[in-house]
Amino acid sequence: MEYAEVCEWFASQEQKTLYGGLERVARGCAYFNNVEASLRCVHVAGTNGKGSTCVKIARVLQNAGYTVGLYTSPHISSMRERIQINGVLIPEQDLARLVSSIIKMDTTLSAFEVMTLAAFLWYREKKVDIAVLEVGMGGKLDATNVCHPDISIITSISFDHTQYLGNTLSSIAENKAGIIKRGTPVVIGPRVPYEVIEPRAKELNAPLYRVEGGFWDYDEENSAIARRALELLQKDWKGLEIDTVSQYRPPCRFEDVPQDRLRGAPRIILDVAHNPDGIDKLLCKLGKGKAIFLCSISQDKDIPTMLASLLHDAAGLICTQALSKRAIKSERLGKIALDLKPSCPVRIEAQVDRAVALGIDMALEKSVPLVITGTFYLMDQVKRILWSR
Repeated sequence: MEYAEVCEWFASQEQKTLYGGLERVARGCAYFNNVEASLRCVHVAGTNGKGSTCVKIARVLQNAGYTVGLYTSPHISSMRERIQINGVLIPEQDLARLVSSIIKMDTTLSAFEVMTLAAFLWYREKKVDIAVLEVGMGGKLDATNVCHPDISIITSISFDHTQYLGNTLSSIAENKAGIIKRGTPVVIGPRVPYEVIEPRAKELNAPLYRVEGGFWDYDEENSAIARRALELLQKDWKGLEIDTVSQYRPPCRFEDVPQDRLRGAPRIILDVAHNPDGIDKLLCKLGKGKAIFLCSISQDKDIPTMLASLLHDAAGLICTQALSKRAIKSERLGKIALDLKPSCPVRIEAQVDRAVALGIDMALEKSVPLVITGTFYLMDQVKRILWSR
């Protein structure tokens, strides 16, 4: 397969979710000479904050001179973003080669399982010192959970993927607690139910460390979790400048678009808040001021709750549709919004380029920021549009 064919294959698998066991990916690891066995890693689960925490930990390890793999999902612009070493994306030809060999070995693997195996194989080939692995969904049955980490981390627990993880915080926490390994230290964030995690950690003789305190925004909370994990890691990994964690964050996490790119435009903020807790954190960071919100949301999310939060103080809402089969139709999204708050100016514009132009005009008219949020799959389109203006 060529890289373009790999991209097409992944796009064809987008709506297929195989979730329910580690047997397939374990077979794949065994086929490739137990590729997971020699990989030293940090394993990070959580409803929100796990990607940011991964980036913070990876960068501190990298800056200490280590060769560090980083595996995250989903991506913003390119699938290659998911598999990195010291900030460098896996080359197209290597991703195509690895994916081809994995699919040839087993055609029943899900897209995420294939990508996970490709990451493991790439990190072994390049002899990384350590990899930082982000759980895709849940924990217990996630493909990454075949790893043997130096430390496990659970950043936060809130409602998301309830059709797979359960509709209570306890059931979600129990699933994410599945990443805890015998004798391996566990760090949990302040919004993780201790009463659920503690018995599991005790059963496996896994030292449990809880980050406590109130944090004024989610980045501060993620930095505190990363800092505690790095304090434990520094027993084996020397030279870590732990206090630098707050400097690092992945793209589209309350990211301000540089004003010099868009002269005369309003303040534009990009944030991949894609579940109710993420929306709440976005609004907390934004403060009490009004904003125009432009969003596209995946069909499997708690859309009414997310929209209700956005609409509470919105100066206006624009419903658009990302180029993803998972995204809800903009017309349907707009209808839900209007049913929730008929008094709010709600506009429906399926074409993302037109939606962005409309959002800029509305934000300028009302002298408020334009906040673009929702599914990861919207962000690349938006960035391309803004950067080409």
